[in-house]
Formats: sequence, structure tokens, C-alpha cells
Amino acid sequence: MNFESSAEREAWIQRQFDQTPYPREPIETAPDSQPDEFHAHSLATAFYARDRRSVSSEGMQILDVGCGSGFKGLMLAHLNPGTTITGIDLSPASIDVAIERFRRFDLLDRAKFLTLNIDQLPSLNQQFDYINCDEVLYLLEDPLASLRLMASVLKPTGILRVNLHSFNTRIPVLCAQEFLRDVGAITPDRDEKTTMALVESIVLSLNPRNVDVRKMWDRNDTDNPDIRERILAFNFMLHGDRGFSVPEVFDLVDGANLQVIAPVEPQDWAVKTMLDLEQFPEELRSRFAQISCREQMHWHDLLVSRNRLIDIFCTPKTMAEPPQSPTVEQLVQQPDRTQAVLHPLLNNPEFEAALVESCRYLKPLNFAKFLRRPEGIAAASASLVPVLVPLLTGPQPITQLIDRFMRVRPLNPVDRSPVDRASATQAVCSFLRDLETFGYIFLESTEA
Repeated sequence: MNFESSAEREAWIQRQFDQTPYPREPIETAPDSQPDEFHAHSLATAFYARDRRSVSSEGMQILDVGCGSGFKGLMLAHLNPGTTITGIDLSPASIDVAIERFRRFDLLDRAKFLTLNIDQLPSLNQQFDYINCDEVLYLLEDPLASLRLMASVLKPTGILRVNLHSFNTRIPVLCAQEFLRDVGAITPDRDEKTTMALVESIVLSLNPRNVDVRKMWDRNDTDNPDIRERILAFNFMLHGDRGFSVPEVFDLVDGANLQVIAPVEPQDWAVKTMLDLEQFPEELRSRFAQISCREQMHWHDLLVSRNRLIDIFCTPKTMAEPPQSPTVEQLVQQPDRTQAVLHPLLNNPEFEAALVESCRYLKPLNFAKFLRRPEGIAAASASLVPVLVPLLTGPQPITQLIDRFMRVRPLNPVDRSPVDRASATQAVCSFLRDLETFGYIFLESTEA
């Protein structure tokens, strides 16, 4: 859609979200109803990605930019105890829904919601520990200016989560949007309900064998009216939608005096999902030894193009990294200087009961049941899960977990020979490394 002015663009987007507040979750939808989102919305995940330290969310101030109907803010409040939420959105109708949502779950005392444009952020006279800008920035006329405004209200030690549509992944949808505008299905004078019915008819007329967006439609449960409306409104009818490359996103972040910490879901951008390094030409393999986050995400986006969002955690450039912060590989190689910490989202009675049952009855433990990950450990070995029991009470030195493993499993189950410490260390450290990779535990240096 070509807008004659910034005001016209803003008015169109406001109208869109006044008519259909997003997310479209009913008011009664519980904040724990979407477990796939938990890990990304936990402040512990974000701060560990930067500091390699577990943190308490108690007392932290969260700004939810483009909060919409408030469901993601509700999830942030639920997953991060002791936080307060400030939600802003340019749609008054969306703000009304957000207030009612928080009231329904008795969380309104921890939140305030304001009909506010990003340009008005300085009027809050407040700085925040964490800013959530989820599914918003690609709709704004000047993403760089908006990022700079958000950076101006972010504490020097704060973290910003932001994402933009990947152009490489979004191409079929962007092309469909242009087609729908060209044929006259989407016009400023047609109301949302009529437009939605018209667009749905057009989508169903597309050739399912050849047209990518029709294939996308068919892959979803479009018999469900909520899912069908979500696909229509936020794919085919999304005004102001744009796509970006990874270098463009990194340049925007840099231009706002911020730096990228890591992708929100590192597993979604892993090298192993795009190539087998063992088969890669040896003379070029060293190129991956010092690969930067920017390069890895860019190459992945070029080759795989499966991530709809370029989703990242950022922090101010003034936030210095911990001096000589060890890598995870270095940490597991120094068990006498490293401790393990259970991710706070696993510190609950349900996981504790499952862990105890696994130990008692020698059953594999399904971590994915308690903390969903893009990839994960579906069934952790029953011989290793007992080392995790002490983590239920707090951080534990890896050396103590190795001691526990040797007490629980003193003999090799094959030849009944005593398990030596070197073998026990290798087994426990490998297990902990895998758990850390998938986000189930944190590994921290015990040295100052």
C-alpha cells in the first residue's frame, strides 16, 4: 500500500487494529495456554543469552511496544514474577481489550496501558529493564527512528527483543498482498469484514499446485474460524507489511546504538540445519571457525529461508560484555569452576514430580513436555537425570553433580567395573552441555 503521508499510514494501521485487535486471543485465554512461547518470553532466557548468568525478574520494568490486545503482555507478566508491565499501542480499541484482559486475570495492579505512538515514548519519563517489540517494527514507517526511540528509554543494562519479517521467507506473502491490491480486493473504502470475505474467496481460487500462499493456506486448520481470520488479517491484509534481510536488520540495530546479543531461538539458526561441515570443502571449512552471529544468520536466511521472523535480543553498545566471559565449551571443560542452574521455567512442582518419578522408576525424562523448544531432548537417559535432582534447590557446582552420578551409578552396567571419575565427568558434562544447548539449564562460571 502506498501512503501519501505518515499520518495516512498511521491512520490506516490504527483502523486495521481497531477493527481486529491483535493478538486475537479471547479475553478468557489463559497466559499459560501457549507453551511454545514461554522460553522466548522469559526474561531469564534473554539475560542469560547476554550475561551467562541467571537473574531474578523481581522488580524489573517491562515495556511492551505495540502491545495490541495485551495477550503477550499477559504472558510476560505470568512468566516473570515481580515485574510490572507498561503497554503502549496506537489503537484505543486494542488498549481497551488489554486492560480488560489483565483485569480478568487479576493482574491489572502490575500493569498500565496507554494509547501512545512510539514517537511519544519520551513522555513516559521512564527507563525500562526489558522492552518487548514483537511483530511491530516491520509495520512502522521509519524502523531506525523507532529503534532509536526505544533505545532512549532502555536502561544501560537493559535488553530489547525486536523482530522483523525476513524478506526471503516473506516474498510469497508480499507478492500476494500486491496482487490483492492490484485486483482491487483491498481498498481504503471497504470495511474489514467485507474485505476478509473477498480475500478468502480469492485465496480459494488460487491453484493449490502452483501458488505458494495457497499451499500455506492449506497447511493450516482453516476450518477453525479464529485461525482462518488470523491468516487473512495478518498475512494477506496486513497494511504496511515489509521484509528485511539479516544485514539490514543488523544495520538498523547498529544505527540505533544497540548491539545484537543473539537470536531469540538460536536453534532456528544453527549451522547444522543448513549444511554438514564434515562434507564441506576442507580448504573453506575454517571460515566457520570464527563465524559471527550476523554471518551465521545471514547465510542461514539465504539457504534455508524457513524463519518468518529475524528475531533477536539487543542491548545498548555501552553495555560491556563480562571480561573474558567463557564459552559454554570452556565452562564444561572446567567443571571445578562452573555451576549448573535449572531454567526458572522448569522450577515448578510438575517438573519436580516428573524428575523424581524418572529417578525412582528409571524412566526417561521428556523435557519437551515441560519446556517446549524448536528442537529438544525428547527422552533424557534415566541413568543421567538423577544428577539434576539437586538443581531443584538451587545452583550446584558441576563437581558435586559428578560426585552424585558416581554414587548413584558406581558400576558400569555392562561389565560391572567401577566407574572412574574421568568417565563420570565426561558423561555428566556432555549431558549438561546438551541441556544448555536446548535451553533447559544455564551454565555459569563460579569465578568473579
